[in-house]
Amino acid sequence: MDENDLRAAMRTTMTVSQEPPAMESATALAAGRRAARRRNTLSGAGAAVALAAVALAIVPLRGTLGEPAGLQAAAPVPSPGAGGLPVPGEDETKPAWPAEASGDATYDSGTHFTKGEKLLDEILAVVPKGYTKPEVTTADGIESRYHQATFEDDGAAYLAHAWIAKGGGTGRLLAEVRGSGASMPADVCDLAKSFWGMGGTCTPATVGGEQVGVVADSPDPRLSQWAAYRHADGTVVFVAQGLKADDSVPGLAELPFSVQKLAELATDERFRLQ
Repeated sequence: MDENDLRAAMRTTMTVSQEPPAMESATALAAGRRAARRRNTLSGAGAAVALAAVALAIVPLRGTLGEPAGLQAAAPVPSPGAGGLPVPGEDETKPAWPAEASGDATYDSGTHFTKGEKLLDEILAVVPKGYTKPEVTTADGIESRYHQATFEDDGAAYLAHAWIAKGGGTGRLLAEVRGSGASMPADVCDLAKSFWGMGGTCTPATVGGEQVGVVADSPDPRLSQWAAYRHADGTVVFVAQGLKADDSVPGLAELPFSVQKLAELATDERFRLQ
């Protein structure tokens, strides 16, 4: 992983993550582990390890993760603002995390967590015949099956992926669903190119009279192809496939789905999570 990959991965992490409130050391560590698992899913083993190291170096500056057990950072002392205006206190400025989240932007229970589980089930359900669905965890802590639901400014977001294997090679299928894509591009190709900031060349595909943005030749090694679709209610769905699941295993010889089939999956009602 070079410095450009690291910067891109960090920008992605900083974009999708909310700033956490001050936490006890044990809570901060737990939240950090969950964040590392999310980065593993997005960036692959090498990028995840590097990002985890960077995160551990950065977070102590906030006076939380790096503290010895039993110690708390001193609370900031409010100071008068310009013109004598009061400065908001900690309770007024910290994010309003949902009740189902345990100190960070990840849902750990409740309806949204269940929808993340459902998304993984739906991915496993569309795996073509002839492929197996390995269930393993690598030495780097990457899970071959993973799901999450996160709290975003414009609504909940869901992500799930599963490894698929055939002929000695292993790739992966992945889906991301945004409950409200209001802040995302309206054009289907701009929408497709915005996925994880990967860009690429997009070609519109037609499914049942609807337009789907498809990137068939990825410029990013994390995924090979993906399709993007916006439902009438604003729900945005990305469905992706990759020849390679992780650097620790050989990749697939060929992708499981055609470009047209990938576009059809993006419009499939199963991924709306209704």
